[in-house]
Amino acid sequence: MPEESAAMITQGMPSKRKQELLSGELGSEKVDAIIRHMARQAASAHVVHVEKDIKERFEQCCKVLNVKDQQVKDKWQQIIIDNYSAKRRVYHTLKHIYDMFKLFDQYKHALENSNLVAVAILFHDLVYEGRNREDEEKSAQELRRFGAEVGMPSADIDEVARWIELTATHQVESNECKDCKFFMDFDMAVLGLPWLQYREYFLNVKKEYQGLKSGGWLFSLFWAFGRPKAMGKLLQVEHIYATPAFRERYEARARDNLAKEMNIWWWTKTLW
Repeated sequence: MPEESAAMITQGMPSKRKQELLSGELGSEKVDAIIRHMARQAASAHVVHVEKDIKERFEQCCKVLNVKDQQVKDKWQQIIIDNYSAKRRVYHTLKHIYDMFKLFDQYKHALENSNLVAVAILFHDLVYEGRNREDEEKSAQELRRFGAEVGMPSADIDEVARWIELTATHQVESNECKDCKFFMDFDMAVLGLPWLQYREYFLNVKKEYQGLKSGGWLFSLFWAFGRPKAMGKLLQVEHIYATPAFRERYEARARDNLAKEMNIWWWTKTLW
């Protein structure tokens, strides 16, 4: 067993069990069972951590908005947690907005109104039924409901709702405000991750979307033709990312990932 892997697996393990595992005394089947069990424990712990983080982010947004009504806060916090935790979701989950917030933390210093960006992150995929534009419009409507109930200025509500609706295409004008551009890039950053992480992303999106639809092999055929078309449109734009920072960090790899994925679905189409 490699030293780094062994260190990760045995972290927090009782010393006697750790010695047995590293020495090989337990046998391969027992070791495999222990590793699987610990992996499940780690995954479960991460889910708890992510949910706790999102609740804290929401609470901070409410604090900045000076929301006093605890019942209103509790209601909307639960709506956010429940919607992003729905069983049919695979990619558009709490983990997705958690990942966006990690980027938010890195670029918060560059934002003009960071709380509006945080609210946009929380609400941008609140509704996800696999219907482009309609999902974004419904999510924006939910944001408007929340904003009205907590007393957000109408101009701020309109601005955040507009950003959420723009995620239907993620295409923004060059004169768009900086906060909107960073919000879009936080959402699109997954395209520029290393290939294995990107592959996990698009397979999760496919699984999630397929769970919302029906038709079996008809869905697979639709996906094999439709997904490359969408990816091709992205590759045709001058810039995938709206900010110079994300273009430098992610653009080249994102284009490489998109081209690889298109090739995968192109080969799939040849089988039909």
